[in-house]
Amino acid sequence: MLSDSTVFSSSESDNDVVRPYVVQCRRNISGPQICFAEARFRLNTEQLQTLCEMLQPELQHSGKQTLRKGFTLSVRQQVAIGLRALASGGTYRTIGDAHGVSVATVCTVVKRFVGATVKVLCPAYITIPGGDVLRESIEGFRAVAGMVNVWGCVDGTHVKVHPPQVGEDSYLNRHHFHSLNCQVVCTSSLFICSLSTRWGGRVHDSRVFRNSTIGMKLHAGWRPDNRDVVLLGDSAYRSSDYLKTPVSKAGGRVLSPQENAYNERHRRTRSIVERCIGVWKSQFRCLKDLRIRGPRSTGEQSMLLTSNTIRACAASRNFFIVNNIDREENVDSDISDGGVESDSEGVASEDESDCSL
Repeated sequence: MLSDSTVFSSSESDNDVVRPYVVQCRRNISGPQICFAEARFRLNTEQLQTLCEMLQPELQHSGKQTLRKGFTLSVRQQVAIGLRALASGGTYRTIGDAHGVSVATVCTVVKRFVGATVKVLCPAYITIPGGDVLRESIEGFRAVAGMVNVWGCVDGTHVKVHPPQVGEDSYLNRHHFHSLNCQVVCTSSLFICSLSTRWGGRVHDSRVFRNSTIGMKLHAGWRPDNRDVVLLGDSAYRSSDYLKTPVSKAGGRVLSPQENAYNERHRRTRSIVERCIGVWKSQFRCLKDLRIRGPRSTGEQSMLLTSNTIRACAASRNFFIVNNIDREENVDSDISDGGVESDSEGVASEDESDCSL
């Protein structure tokens, strides 16, 4: 039998062995891989370069960071990892293996990419239409079913999330899963011009609209370009002079032929926002089940990152539209929108998460 001293000396000798540090091989994506960029990142090499230049001020490492951390990821590599995470919805381990980085690195890069996208792209690409863009949107809605003076459609959609430990019930919707109730306003070209990601799935669509930036602006008398135009919404919303909903059949009321015709035209026109949400979620698979978390982020910080990730997906979607990137995929049927009206406010963060005005 070996003595204790023999065991300890053997262990100490093993610890004295100098083991070489193995650096993971990171893929070089700076080459002209057009097909790879189109298939993986939903845009070609030139458009990927444009996006990198826009986000470079936020993603570029400083000189001190480079010296402290040694070999750091380039802006192009960070954009590639961030886009892959949002577009594929894959696990961080799978994304890390594809790019030759660790899971912790992917987690950090995604958080940086989301923050940069929200800061740079959201103010530039999530905007209310005006001028020629507004006129084209009105004409586009009119061409669908003859509805006049319609500038946009509004609807809510549930994005499945991992809720915080505090206030978890505020995120439990009527479909019995935790979500954020995201309000989307789009134009006839499927351009997301307003987005609210503040509210938990328990909150009803009408309440989300009343407390959103665009809802309060419209209620105060604001209109795009001061024109007499309206939004279209489903029966979950309250009809007003700026938001038109279908004619109600409450109380067993029998609709007239004119009212039935109006409801049919309203339904066909409003289907644009449902298609917009479906295409949006198909392009960014992470929205199917958004369980993203940043390093050491818990509670409200975790929900803030989740909210910002949804906004980053919307801004990236609009970036694709502006740059004429038509990559509509099979649109999955979206969950019917609606929630349970609650006095408990499932707010994702105290900061305003409405992107529009």
